[in-house]
Amino acid sequence: MLGIVILNYNTAKLTADCINSIMNTYKGAFKIYIVDGGSTDDSVIILEDAYRESEIIKIIQLNKNYGFSYGNNRGAEIAIKEGCRKILITNSDIIFYENAIENLILTFEKYESTALVFPCVYNTGDILQSVDIVIKKRSWLDILIYENIFSKFVPKAIKKRTRRPVEECMEETQSFYFEGCCFLVDSIKFCEVDMLDENIFLYGEESILSEKIIRKNYKMYYIPDSKVLHLKGASSEGITRAERSYICLKSKLYFWYKYKKFPKILDWITVKAGLLILRVRYRKIEGITQLHYRYKIELLSYMEELHKQKRILI
Repeated sequence: MLGIVILNYNTAKLTADCINSIMNTYKGAFKIYIVDGGSTDDSVIILEDAYRESEIIKIIQLNKNYGFSYGNNRGAEIAIKEGCRKILITNSDIIFYENAIENLILTFEKYESTALVFPCVYNTGDILQSVDIVIKKRSWLDILIYENIFSKFVPKAIKKRTRRPVEECMEETQSFYFEGCCFLVDSIKFCEVDMLDENIFLYGEESILSEKIIRKNYKMYYIPDSKVLHLKGASSEGITRAERSYICLKSKLYFWYKYKKFPKILDWITVKAGLLILRVRYRKIEGITQLHYRYKIELLSYMEELHKQKRILI
């Protein structure tokens, strides 16, 4: 049976739309686990009223928002205990198209070593969310070159060594990175890699899980015939764009140091540069000076704390 985990935080309408799209497009056996991360609105009441009579939808309430990884892990744990052999983890702002889930599941039958598969993700306006599929394992140097605001200036001849334009991937393609908004995992293999790293509150979870799966010699695949719509950012409303950027930088810092062996001096330079870029980018936002100062102190303190810890060797 398939277990579907949806993390809800003040997004009852989005969650209901996501569930409707699943029910309208997937004909197999499944159970849905809605994990509410301490919503501050009437989300839980709305969802309980809507699905009170359902035997395939369970609502799990957390007492506060512990973040993406924590919430999804709790839902996945319950799904696995109830016999789900595959776990679909999806944002509440995802809409599934016809056969999207079936096409993801079929890949596991083709390749025994598959641990994770992910769909072709569109944003509103029929725009592809991903530009490239990562076709080789990422080194810390690759991340430094390709995953920043200057990556668009990297010559195509160099870029194609590690990445392939998503529009060229017409068949299932082995990937070394996936889209975190929607993905399907094998339950046993997901447990073997210790699920999602709960030290990350938001953003960067896919980088860490990708790294753990690769180090176990399991495989991930991009499935172009599985299509979903991502109402990008709608599931994280309530967090300003500026705050999301600072949180993202903190998550990247954790990943760089703990999993990719970034040199400590490079951590320091990258964080300093990132803070400067964010300060300039959001300079016109009211209250940005106080926000920037708070996150600057937090990030530099967090970096010092990380550098005292051992790196994660898997």
